[in-house]
Amino acid sequence: MKRVGLIVGLALAVFAAVGFAVFLYLSRDIPPPDTSDLVVERPDVADEANAFTYFEAAGEVLFYPEDSTLIQRYLAGEPVDEQTVHRIIERNEETFQWIDKGLACEVCLAPRTSLEDDQPYLYDWRHMAEVLAVRAREERLDGRHEQATDTCILLLRFTALIQGNPVSLVDCMVSLAALHMGTDQAIGLARDEEITKPQLQRLNQALVRVPLLDQVLIRAMQAEYRVSASFIDDLVAGKVRTKEFWGKRFRPGYRFQPNKTKAMLADICRDIIRNASLPCGDIDLSVAEGIARVPPEEYLLPSANTVGMTQCALTFPAWREYLKAKCSAECALAASRLVCACNLYARDHDTLPERLDELVPDYIDAVPRDPYDGEPFRYDRANRTVYSVGKDLEDAGGSPQLLPLGEGRYGMRNRWVTKDAVYGIFEPVELIEPENAQDMDQSNEELSPQMQEAVDRAVQDAMQELNP
Repeated sequence: MKRVGLIVGLALAVFAAVGFAVFLYLSRDIPPPDTSDLVVERPDVADEANAFTYFEAAGEVLFYPEDSTLIQRYLAGEPVDEQTVHRIIERNEETFQWIDKGLACEVCLAPRTSLEDDQPYLYDWRHMAEVLAVRAREERLDGRHEQATDTCILLLRFTALIQGNPVSLVDCMVSLAALHMGTDQAIGLARDEEITKPQLQRLNQALVRVPLLDQVLIRAMQAEYRVSASFIDDLVAGKVRTKEFWGKRFRPGYRFQPNKTKAMLADICRDIIRNASLPCGDIDLSVAEGIARVPPEEYLLPSANTVGMTQCALTFPAWREYLKAKCSAECALAASRLVCACNLYARDHDTLPERLDELVPDYIDAVPRDPYDGEPFRYDRANRTVYSVGKDLEDAGGSPQLLPLGEGRYGMRNRWVTKDAVYGIFEPVELIEPENAQDMDQSNEELSPQMQEAVDRAVQDAMQELNP
């Protein structure tokens, strides 16, 4: 009997030793990953030559109405109190002066940021773009087309500057929003019969100078990796200041492996960068999706590097959205260039071209590609429109019919929730209500209970890791 007990004890000891060895093996971190390809090159620029200095000053004197919907409604063409709009412009004269000084610079370089920083200047940049768009629209509607053209070109230049050296993906998103405002105003000007040909030519040249958006996204992803890697270092050092992590040090070990986490995030960044130049329909993020999975359920042992896996799982969905945002901004930019070029062609020939390639090379260098399917941008001469197939990648013949509620629409009414993204060359396109539209349960797009439980469990695991 004693012999049996001894054998059982030895077996348990061996099992425990093997388990402990496996635990130690799984607790080992990898060497620091080589991320030299993700290093962000930052130019050396003096404060007086940095547009950020002047944009920051503009933000300090910026007047923005408490009712932010007023500006949004005005830019959407909805009726608002015109005197209120005019007062917004008047009260921002000093803001415009500071913006002008910033636009005289060649570089806009914001301070480096971290995941904990609010980056308040981004709100100011968004609002500055809006008030510039408001001024351009008011000047155009008031018949001051020279001033409206100048303001629209300033807005496009402002967009290009803040895109140049992003310090995070949020910077990139703000610049894309500003670009949408600039292209909307450019399209409105190009359609205006009172704008002169020289003004239209200047506008066309300004649109051509807008930088390639895939390069903007690549620089933003490189900057975002630095932000995420710095956050991991701060977790290890106990420097994270948020309430959940205040004073805690996430010591490397089984549940948290900093270098492995950095390597995972780097591979996700690289996968997004590889896809940055592709049409939306060709994007394949399977590598990133395989890395950014929710930690599996725990059985005998909790998952190794749960903290790192959770960070990747929570970060990747947000990063993925920037690819979609880039596609819509590229679509707006391509359409604005075509609308402008078609109007120039019509001025010279008293008719629209039979095909878009007739615009090359006198009005545009090449027919832009549809950022959604990679094919040449579509043209409907009979209906006087240019269009993209949009998010569903299906060519509906330039249909501006709204999608039914629930198909990614949720009550919105714009070209991004129609069958095709359609742009009128001479006048805005009227949206068409869907046939037999029925309100659909919006909860269809919510997380399933199983996925929600997995995400909740992953977040809870991350908050309970490694005592300080």
